[in-house]
Amino acid sequence: MILQKIITGGQPGVDITATETAHELGVPTGGFIPKGHSVKSSKVDYSNDVLKSLFGFSELENDDWKEAQIKNVKTANATVLFGYPKSEGSLLTIKTCREIKQLYLVNPGYEMLARFINYHQIHQLNVAGNKDLLLNPKVCEQTYRAIHGCVLKLSGL
Repeated sequence: MILQKIITGGQPGVDITATETAHELGVPTGGFIPKGHSVKSSKVDYSNDVLKSLFGFSELENDDWKEAQIKNVKTANATVLFGYPKSEGSLLTIKTCREIKQLYLVNPGYEMLARFINYHQIHQLNVAGNKDLLLNPKVCEQTYRAIHGCVLKLSGL
């Protein structure tokens, strides 16, 4: 399979949904997270150690989420963004992609995402998006469907 790794920032919402989905389907995961970062939400509770050992995250030496986000974009071959593209974090992701001339998609379905990955031979995909699910509770569902369907399609299943 072309796609060899899903990178995220480990935030609740889009990031953890993409990470869990990829992990369940056998796609390696990882990315940079701020020092001491853990995930606590109504659905999950991952300690910093679990994020690093189970999902392959690397911890920064500081707690700067913007630095982690920029490093995740720069580590990947392309970025896909789910959710509201005008949030502070989404704008930083798009700005970074443009500065380094990295390809990115916003809110694709699984077929478009699979075609994008296949056509551009993307090996490491950064998945980013909104962490405040109260703004749009369907964003995680959209993320799950896109990542799950894309991986299955790329795997030929």
